[in-house]
Amino acid sequence: MLKTLSTASVIALMSSGAFAATISTLADESVSITPFGLPNTAAYGQTFTLDAAATLNSLTFLINDGGSAISYDLHIAAWNGSMVSGASLFTSSGSTAGVADFAAVSSSLGDTLAAAGQYVAFFQATSTGSAQWRGTDSAGTYDGGEFVFQNNGGNVSQWTTVNWNAFGSLDLAFEIVTDSVAAVPLPASLPLLLAGFGGLAAMRRRKNA
Repeated sequence: MLKTLSTASVIALMSSGAFAATISTLADESVSITPFGLPNTAAYGQTFTLDAAATLNSLTFLINDGGSAISYDLHIAAWNGSMVSGASLFTSSGSTAGVADFAAVSSSLGDTLAAAGQYVAFFQATSTGSAQWRGTDSAGTYDGGEFVFQNNGGNVSQWTTVNWNAFGSLDLAFEIVTDSVAAVPLPASLPLLLAGFGGLAAMRRRKNA
């Protein structure tokens, strides 16, 4: 039995494609920022900008906890320029590496969906400690965001009610890997292809009649 694709199906198959992208300042890390952990500065994060809708796949920061692991909750949320806006898009729990040196602390974001706009990726400390994070120099290397922090003492309601602090033009050393979906130009032969599908459908109707 002859099966045909709808016009919408053909256009959908031919007009989209996925590509990976990375936002990273890891190659430009040069300064240390401290402290992070309860009862000190409890929330550390980096704002970033997506120019188009994307899925967020993984996130990496560089942290030195002095050999004593600090527990945290990781969040990805929308950012309104001064504080978190709305509920978190992604939440997970983890801990720093527990080594007396800077180490990459990474998390899979589980293909978190996000539209174009500005976001913040941040750790909220859930245990005591004092960790250093690596950042870029004051000149900054990323124009789409900045390092932000909050001395909320564990009161997470302040994320969306109290302005966060920024440290000049400083960025954290971080990396976010995304998969974006972008339009692909349709081929000039598309009208002929669609006409062919229409002809096959007409032949099938005549045969059934």
